[in-house]
Amino acid sequence: MNKKKGTQQSISEVVVVVLIILGLTVVLSVFLVFILSVQKEIAITVIAGVLTVSGSVLSLLITKQHDKQLEIMRDLRNKKTPVYIGFVDSLFSAMYSFKEGHKAMTQEEMALNFEKYTKELMIWGSDEVVNSYKEFHSKLKTPPQTDADRLAVLDNFGSLILSIRKDLGYQNRDIAPRDLLSLFISDLHKIEAANK
Repeated sequence: MNKKKGTQQSISEVVVVVLIILGLTVVLSVFLVFILSVQKEIAITVIAGVLTVSGSVLSLLITKQHDKQLEIMRDLRNKKTPVYIGFVDSLFSAMYSFKEGHKAMTQEEMALNFEKYTKELMIWGSDEVVNSYKEFHSKLKTPPQTDADRLAVLDNFGSLILSIRKDLGYQNRDIAPRDLLSLFISDLHKIEAANK
């Protein structure tokens, strides 16, 4: 059913484009006949006026389209931001639950968090965020056995955070995944040294 609807929409779009081209051809033909039938000075004035009006209309249309795109991006960012904040908060809660003095998060709580945010990331995450999340999630399916495995999971986590930052508009030019990790893992340098 969707294929039929898509084909009908494609045919409709082609018909509209053909009609627009035909209409423009007729208008251009009439315009050229008019220009060729009047004096040179009048023709130059008419052409200059038409070009000025056309340029103004085109500029207005481009500006409106650009403004609409910016508004859509702003609305999307406003919807994504709470999802990303909640997701990162839940990951930090899960990580800190293993530290001494913090309430341990149960496996069931972690699974529910992942289920909730997987759904939300599927809808609101950019392609890059979804792919980074997929890599991170696949690394978590098998518990890390070695420090190298743990570092790989952490690297995936750092890459995921960078993807989220990029989706929210940050350039991430002078920042790498491990730069972010070092903000909350105080002995990251020791883990890196042990895995060289």
